[in-house]
Amino acid sequence: MLTGLDNVQVIKMYELIFYLYINNIGNKKALRMLYKYQYHLTQFEQKTNPKWRQFVEAMENLYHGLL
Repeated sequence: MLTGLDNVQVIKMYELIFYLYINNIGNKKALRMLYKYQYHLTQFEQKTNPKWRQFVEAMENLYHGLL
């Protein structure tokens, strides 16, 4: 039995987007657009997932001691 990141899904896409954003790696506007495309596209996603600013603030609070 093989276990890889695809099976375990240790790193979520939103964590990668946040990591790149907070460390100024890549275009911040493009990262924001990627987040919106992945997590805020449909009406259901807009009801269940936070807006970009709320997402960034929540992630900063979550990873406060690790940044």
